[in-house]
Amino acid sequence: LIEVWNTSGEIVKSLAKLPSGETIPKGFDSVREGPRDVHWRADVAATLVWAEAQDGGNMSVDVPHHDALFSLAAPFKAAPSEMLRLERRYSGIQWGNQGLAVVSEWRFADRTLRSWKFQPANPQADWVL
Repeated sequence: LIEVWNTSGEIVKSLAKLPSGETIPKGFDSVREGPRDVHWRADVAATLVWAEAQDGGNMSVDVPHHDALFSLAAPFKAAPSEMLRLERRYSGIQWGNQGLAVVSEWRFADRTLRSWKFQPANPQADWVL
């Protein structure tokens, strides 16, 4: 269960009710479906970011992008917006400011970690894979 609570102890947003890990496909780099690695953006206030598999969680599926990054700002009433699509599994992000952040993607099969710069205020502006 992934929820956002306010300081009064009330649920503000229920982001996901996740299945058990038993449903994760076999193989390296496979992940559970639904939001994962949920965190707050460090460069703006009250904005969540998370990754979601675009391959059913199965890295062996042949798709152009295995993960996508989504964001959702307070008051959490709008639909999440897609920030980026990644060829491999999301590995982390370093927030700078509205003009610079670095996102990393990983694939265990070939032990490759790649990092890309992008503009959080306009994620698709200089994003090239």
